[in-house]
Amino acid sequence: QVWFDPRLRFNKTDLGKNEFSMNWMFAAKLWKPDTFFINGKNSYVHKITAPNTFIRLQHDGQITWSLRLTVRASCKMHLRKFPLDTQICPLSLASYGYNSEDMVYRWAPALVTVDADVSIAQYELFKITTTSAKVTVRRKETISTLNVKFHLKRLTGFFLLQVYVPCILIVCCSWVAFWITKKDVPGRVCLGEVQFDQDALGEEKLSKDFRL
Repeated sequence: QVWFDPRLRFNKTDLGKNEFSMNWMFAAKLWKPDTFFINGKNSYVHKITAPNTFIRLQHDGQITWSLRLTVRASCKMHLRKFPLDTQICPLSLASYGYNSEDMVYRWAPALVTVDADVSIAQYELFKITTTSAKVTVRRKETISTLNVKFHLKRLTGFFLLQVYVPCILIVCCSWVAFWITKKDVPGRVCLGEVQFDQDALGEEKLSKDFRL
């Protein structure tokens, strides 16, 4: 995050520096935006081996605050076209205590980027869109928000191997029951038990994959 604090301006000629770099110990002594994730469910700051944060102060009072976070956010999915679906997962940010008259958020140019080595087992990230808006929360009071949307396309090949192929094999195995005589009770019971266990394991795996 970048903002200006005129109280922290200094003369670069007298000090011989254009900026100062400060670690996490100085962060608690400075004013910082109380930014939070609107749709966040669980978030934490990385602190190994020290809090992963730094602050850079420019001579004109510009402050750059970098912080390493891991955020778990909610994403409502529409599965009517599963597994040929496309999902849009948003991430929204706002100030917890300041309204739009006190503070306005704006995206920096080309700020949202994704590491080329990052991959998702079930999805392909094909587009990222960013927007900013003012949202009314109380009577005639608005807050400034930032929104980023991750457009995800489901990888069909993954579910062909994990869902479709096992289901086809289970159906083919169930046909064996037509060749088992009525007197062969253990064979029928074992065949039904195998099919039931496979269905239960498949449902459990899918529920874990879709859990957010």
